[in-house]
Amino acid sequence: MPQGDWPVIPPERGGDLHNLEAAETADLVLFMAGNQFMAMADLVAAFRRAHPEIGAIFYETLPPGMQLRQILAGGALFRDRVLKVTPDIYSAVSEGAMRQLAAAGHIAPGDYRLYLHNRLSLMVPEGNPAAIKGVGDLGRPEVRVSQPDPANEDIAHHHFGHLPPGRRRGPGAAHHGRKKDRRHHPDDGRPSPRNPAPDRQPGGGRRTGLGHRNPSRQTTRAADR
Repeated sequence: MPQGDWPVIPPERGGDLHNLEAAETADLVLFMAGNQFMAMADLVAAFRRAHPEIGAIFYETLPPGMQLRQILAGGALFRDRVLKVTPDIYSAVSEGAMRQLAAAGHIAPGDYRLYLHNRLSLMVPEGNPAAIKGVGDLGRPEVRVSQPDPANEDIAHHHFGHLPPGRRRGPGAAHHGRKKDRRHHPDDGRPSPRNPAPDRQPGGGRRTGLGHRNPSRQTTRAADR
């Protein structure tokens, strides 16, 4: 495949490529959803203790959509290097990703398993000045909503289903409503110079959460290497 056709891993995402020097020779390759990055070091360490026979482990904590494009293309361009790695395990937040892998011949149809249900929360400024009581309130025109980028984060598509048509946008739109003072990086919710810690509101106030049952599911499948 010509270099220009490889999907690109943004150069600043090196922190999501763990044990990169062993990527193409690792005994175990894991493509894990980006929101699991905070747990992966402990999980890998525990796995190593239980399975000392396994040598090098390479794992990614990039957004699942970015990883899916990497699998389908057979690799990805990171900085000046083409990474030609196929995961033993790939986790996603939608069955649509698994259906794409099946259609491309990477797995047999239906050959994946549900391993996690999760619960999402709505984060609002301290005191909840907009009186947000549930997902339906996000459709109000004066409410500003920050979402993950649906081009990379399948979870955003679950969120969009709760918004009225006038407030939905297609892939590549990470935010809805007013554009002023955006503070979330479109790829994830991690603290960064552009993206303060998620429990902080610009101006110093803290955010509080409102629980919302979410129908999204995380699925995983071992892809043929």
